[in-house]
Amino acid sequence: MYTDAVGIRGGLFKELKRYVTTRHSAETYKKVLENLKPDHRGVFEGVLVANQFYPLLAYQQFLEEFGTMVSQEELENSARYLAEENLKGLFLVFARLLSKEYLIKRMSIMWEKIYTTGDITLLENSAARSGVLVQGLEFNPAHRTHSEIYIRTILERATRQKHRSEAREIGRARTEFWFYPE
Repeated sequence: MYTDAVGIRGGLFKELKRYVTTRHSAETYKKVLENLKPDHRGVFEGVLVANQFYPLLAYQQFLEEFGTMVSQEELENSARYLAEENLKGLFLVFARLLSKEYLIKRMSIMWEKIYTTGDITLLENSAARSGVLVQGLEFNPAHRTHSEIYIRTILERATRQKHRSEAREIGRARTEFWFYPE
């Protein structure tokens, strides 16, 4: 149906739409859509099915446009919201029962449920920091921020501990995400 080679699960599109329309307004959502390429706008204007994959480029462009309308803090809040909405239910209960090490190592399984390409691997997991490498997926700045905060929120909810984080682009389609307990 869509021609973009890389897909992202529709649930993120749906939650992003819900966030913008409820935390901001339907008007803000329409303004973001007006600035999207027509084929990307069509994705958001159609019926979004949570378990279907949609073009990553449409998602990235939406985040980029939304990011120009709000503060950096608000863009990060939207990532936290998406993570919390996707963590509801049994996953969060089980994540809290398991170790941080187990959770970090299982992120590749979560990744495959969200994206049609790329992978996430553990670089380091110690008391001082945890790091993962995402390969095979190019981020724009807004999507990189969103992914960093999304992963950090998962760690914080599972471990009940605040973290600082950073993203390092180390090459084309290679990004490291580092998380430091506070």
